[in-house]
Amino acid sequence: MSNPVLSAQGLSFAFPGHPPIFANVSLHLDAAHYALLGRNGAGKSLLLSVLAGVRAPLMGRVERHRAVCWLPQLAADVPSGITVAQYLEIDKVVAALERLDAGQGSASDVETVGEQWLLRESLTKRFVEFSLPTDCLQRNLTTLSGGQRSRLALLRLAPSANSFLLLDEPSNHLDQASRQWLRDWLFAHPGGSLCITHDQDLLRQYQQIFELRGGSLFSYGGGLADYESQRANEIASAQAELKHARLTMRKERDQCQQEKERQERRSGQGSARAAKGGMPRILLGAMKARSESTTGKIQGKHQDALLHEQERARNAAARLEKIDPLHFSLTKPSIRSGTVAQLDGVLLPYVQNKAIRMHIRAGQRWRIYGPNGSGKSLLLRVLAGKLEPVAGQCNLKGHIALLDQHLSMLDNERSALVNFQFLNPGWTEQAYRDKLAQIRLRRERALLPMASLSGGERLKVALAILTMGPQAADLLLLDEPDNHLDLESQNLLADTLLAFAGTIVMVTHSDALAEAIGFDEVSSLDRAEVSR
Repeated sequence: MSNPVLSAQGLSFAFPGHPPIFANVSLHLDAAHYALLGRNGAGKSLLLSVLAGVRAPLMGRVERHRAVCWLPQLAADVPSGITVAQYLEIDKVVAALERLDAGQGSASDVETVGEQWLLRESLTKRFVEFSLPTDCLQRNLTTLSGGQRSRLALLRLAPSANSFLLLDEPSNHLDQASRQWLRDWLFAHPGGSLCITHDQDLLRQYQQIFELRGGSLFSYGGGLADYESQRANEIASAQAELKHARLTMRKERDQCQQEKERQERRSGQGSARAAKGGMPRILLGAMKARSESTTGKIQGKHQDALLHEQERARNAAARLEKIDPLHFSLTKPSIRSGTVAQLDGVLLPYVQNKAIRMHIRAGQRWRIYGPNGSGKSLLLRVLAGKLEPVAGQCNLKGHIALLDQHLSMLDNERSALVNFQFLNPGWTEQAYRDKLAQIRLRRERALLPMASLSGGERLKVALAILTMGPQAADLLLLDEPDNHLDLESQNLLADTLLAFAGTIVMVTHSDALAEAIGFDEVSSLDRAEVSR
């Protein structure tokens, strides 16, 4: 690549007092579109923040030959208590325009507006482009859905045609129509992009994929199918090399031991002959010395070969990243039969929905879907008893747990261990540590503040708290739980929910996840009646 728009050479990053998260990473990107994969916690978001210039690398350099626009992973988690206009930092201009339109403006208002007399008109066009309500400028951000906030965050980037985009899970929170809009918008952008995503529909659009693994960056050409094939071949090769190295090590150890035993037998035979007077002691000593010398050389040869194979085994194991598979050992809920929730004629706040009627029985799995802004998250909050409906009746039973899009149940200043102990008490510290180890949060990592973990790691902690602790939820309410999860963890989530004995109501836009779980009831909240 002769003229990259973004390049990096020898990048390393580490938090103070900790080993490097990635090291000696180099890449050269032109005005094309690239995907970045990696396990949760591999350092993908950190790498993007270094490329964007938000964080300084420990070593190495980044060269930006064009403007770079960065969308963090949690861009949709905007601060509460502010309006859309404030979020876009145009509230003063909008207020000045309104005063001038009403004939109450001043000279300072004219100065504030400057050249932005058509700001509202241009914003209306942008809102339409990004599928946002055209009258949302004065709305509080909390009244927008997660998907609407995600699109608003993209709009706020305001990239030029030549800008290179650094996007961290941009399809999170988006409904199906919005995900299609994102794919069209992104690949129509001529400036190029590097996108962290585990959205399989989006991944299928890429021809160049990077993977951050074990602190190193690997490149794969040919799209998702070729990436999966190449990764499978790499794993098979590493497994074969590790197996061969271990067999050779065992052979060298056996041969070394056999040679040692032969030497001991010869030495014992010589000593016996000398004791009977059959061999002069001086001759016996000379023969023993020669034998020991020869044996030492043979054993040294075997030892060198053994050390070589040990190194091969270590290298193969490092390539393979051989780790124990993730699994959740689930706690059984207390309610196994009957009704756990019933809604009758429920109207939701903030949206124009028809009356909702739901009869949810123990053990059922419900999928709720619909466009962004239709009230899906609001419905889950009503089911959780955290939001009063505008009208209608809501009868709930048992222990109900809500996992919202923003993981608000977690205290980001506390560690995973402390969150687990506080939110689901009743066990010893070691018991909680054992559960966290199952999701690869071992030893000191279980003691890190939640804010220092990746989005996927935080989600897995929340799932562990809700399903693996002393008390499991009878009714588990999940709002797009596959957001932030790597491909491996998406499979783990599906397996976990399949094994969960309680009741599940889930909002998800992922057809792949829905197909894997196999929902009993599927309901659309497209401003229509929900009834089953």
